[in-house]
Amino acid sequence: MMGRLEEDAAKLFYEFSLDEMVPADHLLRKVDRFLDFDDIRAHLKPFYSHTGRPSVDPVLSRELKSILEASICAELASEKSNRISGPGLRANCANTVFKFPLTIPTQHMKRFVIITDKRSAGTLQTLRSRLPWPHDTPLRILAIDGGGIKGILPAQILAEIEQDLLGGEPIASRFDVIAGTSTGGIIALGLGLGLSASEILKLYLERGGLIFPNANSKMGKVKQFVSTRYDATVLEQELQNLFGERVFGEAKTRLVIPAFNHDTEPHIFKTDHHPDFKKDCRDRAVTVARATSAALSYLDGLEDAGRWFWDGGLFANNPVMMALVDMMTCYDLPRENIQIVLLGCAAGRPKLTKKHLSSGKWGWRSAVHVTSALQSHDALGQAGLLIGRQNLIRIDAELREPIELDDYDKAARDLPAIGERLFSENAETLRPFVGTPVAPRDRFYSDASTKIQSSEV
Repeated sequence: MMGRLEEDAAKLFYEFSLDEMVPADHLLRKVDRFLDFDDIRAHLKPFYSHTGRPSVDPVLSRELKSILEASICAELASEKSNRISGPGLRANCANTVFKFPLTIPTQHMKRFVIITDKRSAGTLQTLRSRLPWPHDTPLRILAIDGGGIKGILPAQILAEIEQDLLGGEPIASRFDVIAGTSTGGIIALGLGLGLSASEILKLYLERGGLIFPNANSKMGKVKQFVSTRYDATVLEQELQNLFGERVFGEAKTRLVIPAFNHDTEPHIFKTDHHPDFKKDCRDRAVTVARATSAALSYLDGLEDAGRWFWDGGLFANNPVMMALVDMMTCYDLPRENIQIVLLGCAAGRPKLTKKHLSSGKWGWRSAVHVTSALQSHDALGQAGLLIGRQNLIRIDAELREPIELDDYDKAARDLPAIGERLFSENAETLRPFVGTPVAPRDRFYSDASTKIQSSEV
């Protein structure tokens, strides 16, 4: 028996409510992005009774866990330390919260969770456990390049597929996974959350001029040398109108969307289609869309819950390998059973001349366009080698006069007709890639019928 409760103890343990004490937008409510308590729970499991009265009162246990998490979050936010190991965590909690030492044996402390703000801290050190896949069923990937307002081109092609090949059915119902970078990531999110390609195309054509106004302004181009050129809040408002408060994990289709973060590390947002993918599903769809589309020098990077993000196009403008590697490591299937439709954004290839042999920094000021073209070409070649070029179709346009990623007027004028032409030229080749609906995706931490509370602890 626990005996008579003192008033202060009752307030601390039995009447304490974390939900009442913590503001809705507080970092603590996003603690699962930083912490993984699986090792702790596994270690403590033998100390709890499996039958009869629990060894520790369940209400007390829950509130102690809440206080522990609060202490860890406070330490995470401290400027004194970016990393907490098991012993450090034990000392901090014991001294500042419980006022007595914890008694987890030292030999088990090395199994205690290591906390760091780096995404790479969760990198697997062994092969991923692959889930079964029907060996007589192809796995279909749709990958969409980045390209700013030129997302009009893949959106137009997808709208044509929906109308002419699918009888109005959503294109997402024909692919097991959709990968998209930057503008392609916005399209992928829209498709995964149930929008039609026509609805997404309408957004680009009707609202694109608000996001990228006055693209040919000389003053705007001068401004871009020292700061971002466009007001990112305009894009954020359009994304908010499109996605509302929906979260990434609500997507009906597996999604793979690259960005990079303040640690100069790739941050690949993935739906919870594998048990290893635990945290991204809780992010708001608007957050993911802004993160992947924060084009350098065009739009501000995104700051969200202590994290900073920029456009994934800097390292994976063509996201096909992001999706292909993910599927090959998540599912057990022959690689020749994978089929890919890959859509570009009329990026073209930057021209190199003999003067580039001896150019300095000024001569290579457009190097980002060169690296993007090289990455896209290399990713296409790698994917073809892995699954066979007969299982991959690439649709893109090489224009005589390139269109800048923010040139709304030229993109809205030219790209819809080019998209219609490209679809017409490739319709019969596309048909077997979109022939039959795919099975619903795997879900391990989200629910297809209910919204996830993105603010939950």
